[in-house]
Amino acid sequence: MSQRRAALKKRTSHKIQITGLFTAGILAICLISYGVWGIMNRQKWPDPTLVASAQSASYPIYYPSTLPKGFSPVAGTPKTSSDVFIYTLVYDGNKKLFVSAVPKPAGVQFSDFYNRILSNKSTVLNNAGTAVVGNANNQPIGSLVTSKTWVTINAPSGLDSARLTTLVSSLRQLQ
Repeated sequence: MSQRRAALKKRTSHKIQITGLFTAGILAICLISYGVWGIMNRQKWPDPTLVASAQSASYPIYYPSTLPKGFSPVAGTPKTSSDVFIYTLVYDGNKKLFVSAVPKPAGVQFSDFYNRILSNKSTVLNNAGTAVVGNANNQPIGSLVTSKTWVTINAPSGLDSARLTTLVSSLRQLQ
């Protein structure tokens, strides 16, 4: 009787091992498939319409290379003219944030401008130029001044400064 029990126990143990390996294999295939699907279906950033539109500008255009959690790429075609370039980001479902770029105005003292207009301002590190985040009339604003372009990010009240700082610090020139 004990030999039958030992044989039965051995077969049961073997079946459990095979079932476990099969389950692990199926799980691995599912995870790999999900990863491949995610890579194939993620939105391209910067958006191709943004890149194409930026080529017509006579000054460099910047985009946030890092989009914080809850942000989606450009919603619609950028608005362009010879002296302004505006595009929209959507965050937290349906809130809009506007990014604008203009040729750097000559003779403007930006530090004076920031001191007069912005409250709760802080300097943000960005290799392209001087960047600042603050509030104007309770509205979050980010600013980057480069040698040729002035970029501003205007958001509705309620956008936390950490996410705005992430956007401003990650502004990079479109190539």
